[in-house]
Amino acid sequence: MGMQDFHKAGMLKMILKSIFFYRKDAVYQVIITILLSAIITGSLLTGHSVRSSLRKTSYEKLGNTDIILSSGLRYFDASLAGRISLSTGDKSAALLETEGYCSNFATGTTALNVKIYGITDDFFSFHGVDPVLIKTGETLINSVLAKHLGIAEGDEMIIHFREADPLPANAPFAPSKDENGSMVMKVTRILGPEQAGNFSPGVSQHIPGTIFLNIADLGSAGDSIKKANRIIVKKEGEANYYNVLASSITPGDIGLTVRRSSKTGEPEIISDRIFLDNLLVSDILRKIPSGKPVLTYLVNNFTVNGRSTPYSFVSALPSGLYPGIDTDAIIINKWLAEDLDASTGETITLRWYDPSINHKLEEKERDFYISEIVQNNSLYSDPALMPDFPGISGSVTCSGWDAGVPILMDQIRDKDEAYWNTFRGTPKAFVSYESGKMMWGNNFGTATAIRFSVSMTEEEITGSLTGSFNPETVGFTVTNVRETANKGADESVDFSSLFLSLSFFMILSCIILFSLALSMYFDSRKNQTGTLVALGFRNRFIRKLLFTETLFLSIAGAIPGLFLGYLVNMLIIRALNSVWTGAVQTSSLTPDFSIIPMVYGFLAVLIIASVIILIKSATFLKNLTRPATGELKKHSPRNNLIVFIVFLAVTIILLVAAIVLTQNSTPLYFLAGSFLLAALVTFIRYAYVKEVPKSSASDNMKSNIRRKYYSFHPSHIVTPVIFIAAGIFAVMITGANRMVLTDKMLRPEGGTGGYLLWAESAVPVKTSLNSPEGQKEFGLGEEDLKDLEIMQAGRVSGDDASCLNLNMVSSPPLLGVDASAFMERGSFSFASRLRKAGDVNPWELLEKNPGQNTIYGIADQTVLQWGLKKRTGDTMIFRAENGQPLNVIICAGLKSSVFQGYLLISNKNLSVYFPSVEGASVFLIDGKTEFSELYRNTLNERLSGYGFSTEDAGEKLASFFQVTNTYLNVFAVLGAFGMIMGIAGLGFVLLRNYNSRKREFAFLSATGFPESGIRNLILKDQLIILLWGVITGTVSGLTATLPSILSGNEMPWLLILIMILSIIISGTAVLFMSVRSIRSNTLISQLRKE
Repeated sequence: MGMQDFHKAGMLKMILKSIFFYRKDAVYQVIITILLSAIITGSLLTGHSVRSSLRKTSYEKLGNTDIILSSGLRYFDASLAGRISLSTGDKSAALLETEGYCSNFATGTTALNVKIYGITDDFFSFHGVDPVLIKTGETLINSVLAKHLGIAEGDEMIIHFREADPLPANAPFAPSKDENGSMVMKVTRILGPEQAGNFSPGVSQHIPGTIFLNIADLGSAGDSIKKANRIIVKKEGEANYYNVLASSITPGDIGLTVRRSSKTGEPEIISDRIFLDNLLVSDILRKIPSGKPVLTYLVNNFTVNGRSTPYSFVSALPSGLYPGIDTDAIIINKWLAEDLDASTGETITLRWYDPSINHKLEEKERDFYISEIVQNNSLYSDPALMPDFPGISGSVTCSGWDAGVPILMDQIRDKDEAYWNTFRGTPKAFVSYESGKMMWGNNFGTATAIRFSVSMTEEEITGSLTGSFNPETVGFTVTNVRETANKGADESVDFSSLFLSLSFFMILSCIILFSLALSMYFDSRKNQTGTLVALGFRNRFIRKLLFTETLFLSIAGAIPGLFLGYLVNMLIIRALNSVWTGAVQTSSLTPDFSIIPMVYGFLAVLIIASVIILIKSATFLKNLTRPATGELKKHSPRNNLIVFIVFLAVTIILLVAAIVLTQNSTPLYFLAGSFLLAALVTFIRYAYVKEVPKSSASDNMKSNIRRKYYSFHPSHIVTPVIFIAAGIFAVMITGANRMVLTDKMLRPEGGTGGYLLWAESAVPVKTSLNSPEGQKEFGLGEEDLKDLEIMQAGRVSGDDASCLNLNMVSSPPLLGVDASAFMERGSFSFASRLRKAGDVNPWELLEKNPGQNTIYGIADQTVLQWGLKKRTGDTMIFRAENGQPLNVIICAGLKSSVFQGYLLISNKNLSVYFPSVEGASVFLIDGKTEFSELYRNTLNERLSGYGFSTEDAGEKLASFFQVTNTYLNVFAVLGAFGMIMGIAGLGFVLLRNYNSRKREFAFLSATGFPESGIRNLILKDQLIILLWGVITGTVSGLTATLPSILSGNEMPWLLILIMILSIIISGTAVLFMSVRSIRSNTLISQLRKE
């Protein structure tokens, strides 16, 4: 029957009969395909499971929250949430989020950096769980925190938190007293995840400890209005929440009060933040153009001709309401004129603390000429012009002021107290608004009030402004947190690609085994295929027959491999939750089933199998139809010897260079190890291709028989050696690349910046710990602490962008650092720099602003590449406190540093764009190394009220290595498994070599050569291959990793030893099992057939 008449049914019948007849070889192919399919599909399912787990964790933390309306560092009236619900029909709830820490009242066990939420009665019903009423003085906590503290329902705990005071602690004349709240609360209930206990918006796989309080417990004392800073929304409609906010916000919602001056009758707007920021002033004046800003400030003293008056308020007044004040003129009241014995036309000097420098007292001064002296009860003598500074306005005496700046009590006279008792804070002097804005305008605002015409009523002003504010201008942001969570999970660390990479040797082993099994399968069909050729079947048909037959076997293996892949996925997830938890920093991952990764896995296996089948079948048919000449290609021993000598010489030169050039020894030793591997592989090749001396001795004859074959087929011995050696070499190199703390990292240019300690506080520290005031307040002026140096950094909250967070992050925390200190110390090194900046130090760039609302930032290179997926030169957009977009250009990437997870900006820019950030939350501490433990204990004890926690800066840096090292461990373990799997290929190599030499062995058997001798002949070569591969990989690996070994770096010696022993044992076992299948009677029958 010709090919044209051959039907598909006939082909299928032929395929099935062939598979059954060669079923043993077919089973090998199916088993290998099952393994390949399981590994690939398991890796893909692992990536899907991790993303699914991250999404599940985020949803668990969000509950029913879809959108969050946040006022950032500011506060608003909690009733705004109810009005938004009425407007949109969507469920919403207000809450107050703050920072702090807590401890078990009975045991003292402390939890730092917990999430604290002041909630209203509708919080739990919002999340669709049974409502829980929290009374004042009571608290609910989640099970994570309860477990950490060892606390039960009914127990008491101490909670320390930052109170919701609208006046930032670092605003001019904010009270200096510690405003951190501290309460003993009774735990009335411990909440599980299903009860919204894990509520915590944020892109992270970590479940934090969470505390829920009555929102009234977090407010400042005497507050009549419940303050909030977040509104959570369950979005069911199509409402645009920027528009909703714009139409809903009233002046009262954002802390504005409309009142009327009893002195002048003018209505005015004041803020509970004291200062009205510039954009808000512009918004108000745009709506009510007749308004005029006023700015009142406390000056340290007035001086005229050597005479001085201390501590008085000066108002900067608008010309529209108070005409006649030039920019260089000042009006003073009669009381001040008499006290200074001053007259019109004289020069008066004002001195004040610069408001733009937070808590760094720098006194400035300016001269004015006295243009007018007014009566004490004139139009200007308005007590309402003095802002309601909390530490001043309520004081009975001047000496009782808490102005947040030093008040020299010895300068306050009886007459000053008398003025305070009579006129309170009525300003004694008046300048133009333009002059006042220039002198006292600051990051918090450029006005302390806006005054309007007497004819306007409070209701008109409130009505005009209601629904007219730009939400961004008053500090609101709208975030679709569910979309953010989904994006963070979808673009998280790609565990599919990661585990495919980590399983490289396992996949490679499967491919090699599949290729060998396929070659054996085709070899076993040589006679059958030759018959088809002789019968006139075309190569195209035969190729199609072979391809269809072997692809059918691949499909038969790939399908069960998919389901085995799910088991592999379960094992990997279990390992990530336990022994490999260092890679994921969580134990909450769960395996998840999905058809899409399985389809991809199935297609990947079929593509790999199809490519190999096509190549192998084409080669098989080509060799089958090639005319036999009986000639074999001879390989040149001389050329092999030359290559060996060259490789060995290069190895020696590199070793000598590594010994001499110690600074570059690591790459030189690696190159030396690589060339040594090549030399040893070349040596075994040369040993088999060199001329075999003629001899009749029995042992030499056996050696000649062995070596003669490999002298014509050296690839049969070199390929397995390379595979074994390269695998061991790779695992040893991986072990040597484990990241460990070195002395270089502890130097100034290293990842610690040369600092001894890293510290964080749960509640910001507002005092400079290096200042005399700070040292006195916290007792840091002792002799042993004289060398103590502390770099303090303010922090704007964000999502952790370090390698400890698996999610992709778009809003990392900002850290305001003292760049000049780093430049002076030469701290840290850079992995990348902004090209257009040239040779400018990146720390210097932090102090420069390339454009309006544009600044420079620096991040750890690891954060840029993996956490933020950005590069140097890219721009990240944040929202400044005043609602304006803030563009941060990445000007450099730090080499591995303690700042991993943060985006660094200058402390100056932090105070400009985020003025309400109170104090510092991150600290780098230096001093004498021998006093390191003393520094730790002293700071932890004396700043314990802030939840202060220190750790060795080197240990902080090393904690980030855990993730990388875990990945390297996984690679080493999976690589070892892959090597052991690949050793099975030696059995295939042995059997294939045996099949190709059957005629040779048959003649030996026919001449009386014993069966055991033939087996030993074959086995000896394969054992040499096995052992030489192990020796080559081990010796070259030790050479390449010599610097790490000599420096005392931790090497996974146990894993390497187990891997080597496993390779030897499993390889030997496979070879012995393979040679047992050889029978001399089979050889003789083969010879008879031929």
